[in-house]
Amino acid sequence: MLTKRHEYMLQLTQVLGSYASQVQLAAKEGYTDSAKAAEDSLIDIVNLAYSCNFINLNSIKINHPGIDWRETRYRTGLQVTVTEDGSKIKDSIDSVIRNKVETSSEIWFLLITTNGHGNTRKHGKYSARTITINDIVRQISVLPDKAFFLAVESVKEKLSRWFMPHEKILPHVRKPQLLLHPPLAFIDYHNLRDRMEPKDDILQAVTNQLNDFIRSFSNLPTPVRAIIAKIVHHAPAQDNRVRPLRIELTEFYYHLSEKEQCELNDMILIMKQNHHGSIHQSNPRFADDGDDDGVTIHYDHHVELAWSVCEPDMNIYTALKSFYLQHLDASKLYSALENAAFSELATPS
Repeated sequence: MLTKRHEYMLQLTQVLGSYASQVQLAAKEGYTDSAKAAEDSLIDIVNLAYSCNFINLNSIKINHPGIDWRETRYRTGLQVTVTEDGSKIKDSIDSVIRNKVETSSEIWFLLITTNGHGNTRKHGKYSARTITINDIVRQISVLPDKAFFLAVESVKEKLSRWFMPHEKILPHVRKPQLLLHPPLAFIDYHNLRDRMEPKDDILQAVTNQLNDFIRSFSNLPTPVRAIIAKIVHHAPAQDNRVRPLRIELTEFYYHLSEKEQCELNDMILIMKQNHHGSIHQSNPRFADDGDDDGVTIHYDHHVELAWSVCEPDMNIYTALKSFYLQHLDASKLYSALENAAFSELATPS
């Protein structure tokens, strides 16, 4: 049984991850209102997580140059952005210098992303510290109970529409809720009708494949389904439905509760035994560890989900994520995986 703190930590991870994904998607489509709204949505959360007292300068002067927030005690400036490359840092600091903005020599950059963690770099006489949504989650996770639950309430208040209602812990396995109707929208979205001959068989073939997946997935223990839901949620979306979803193992650890971290190897073993995923190695490189034995080969490790089918080719995890993000939303995908309930895929006749 999860403690109340662990339950809230799971929800916080999902909510802030979903929030960042939707802001990023909106920004890519040219809609900047969501990114601007992040300033007001996140300022209290950042203040609680980092024991700061930032104020929003844009509420005083619209489009304040160089920085969006400033810490009242130490004069630290902070810029909120969805841009992950270094150009935003350089442009913002140049704007601070050009406009003689009052700030300390350290400027923070809050990246609305779950891609990795931030760092610190120099730009002239300024020190640029970047933090990501992952850093905020990690910072909240180590707060004392009083501050932790205060941060939870702030997230609930500011990001309420991303917050899933609390549900009872599900039983060990779920009875499969099979699709009774062909998933027409899913088939059309992935253009599957043109990927199989004879075309008359496509509706039944895809329905059968999804139902086979649902039967197997429903038979997984609840903790394993929860881990898979997190992998799908935090893994970068693929632009090809055949490619497996994958996330770096070290990054994925930060999204887990203490109990999940301890049990992760066992859960991945169950995933592997049931053909849902496994740990993969990549990027082999030699490293001299200073031993007399010579060199050691080091690898990057990542968790990979791959329930693959052919005729038509697709990795169902990748296809599900792409479809849900386009037609529904990330929270419904997370719920579908955690509850093993994919009824939203089916189109009634």
